[in-house]
Amino acid sequence: MAGPAVLAVQDRPDGTVALWLAEVEGQPGTVGTVGDFAELARRLGAAHADWLGRTGELSRYDWLARDWLRDYTLSRPVTEPVPWDHPVAVAAWPAPLRAALRRLWERRRELLAATDRLPRTLCHHDVWPTNLVLGDGGPVLLDWSFVGPGPIGEDAANLVLDTFFDGLVDVALLPEVADAVLAGYVEGLRGAVDPVLVARAVRLTGAAKYFWLAPVMLNRAGGATGQTYDGRDEAAMFAGRRPVLELLAQWADTSLP
Repeated sequence: MAGPAVLAVQDRPDGTVALWLAEVEGQPGTVGTVGDFAELARRLGAAHADWLGRTGELSRYDWLARDWLRDYTLSRPVTEPVPWDHPVAVAAWPAPLRAALRRLWERRRELLAATDRLPRTLCHHDVWPTNLVLGDGGPVLLDWSFVGPGPIGEDAANLVLDTFFDGLVDVALLPEVADAVLAGYVEGLRGAVDPVLVARAVRLTGAAKYFWLAPVMLNRAGGATGQTYDGRDEAAMFAGRRPVLELLAQWADTSLP
């Protein structure tokens, strides 16, 4: 897996560091095809295989993210009680989906604990099309500000979910992209991790990454957090995210006993 070449590193008087990076030429990841995402996943898997069992080597770098998945997910602004039967959700999400999303929220700590038992590797932690350039030499990932040790599966799961949660690719392609990314990631880790464990890791880390999303959406619709959708069509957003939330709920239900 490649990042932009580092041209210079400058220590600043205030303790920050300025990085001068090479410009990466190519197409933005938002125009990526199913094949592009599969190839990215394969390269992620190969990179993750290389770092398996080696994350202890990173202890001397105190600027790396240490427990990024837990820190990120547990910091999301969820206000309880969550209005699971808010009218906009009832209209867009069938009762079985709302029940599954509620289970996902209630089992969030179980999910995070389960991710702690997965093999550890070096993760980017923000793999999605807007951080991707499709160059002639292959895909290049931008924005490594969250890089650090993490569980296998997380980067591949994030690629699938973030691509569609933010409407960057036609949601009709969700099943095809999800299958292609998983196949590519399994291939990259082949010989290093059992494919069955790899598939479970993708499902588990994806569910752990986004157990908060439905509650936050419902909080905003109900006005509990004081935040709104800034004029965006709530009904369209709830309906548009339904296929991705269904996949998320399926991942959760099939990755925990």
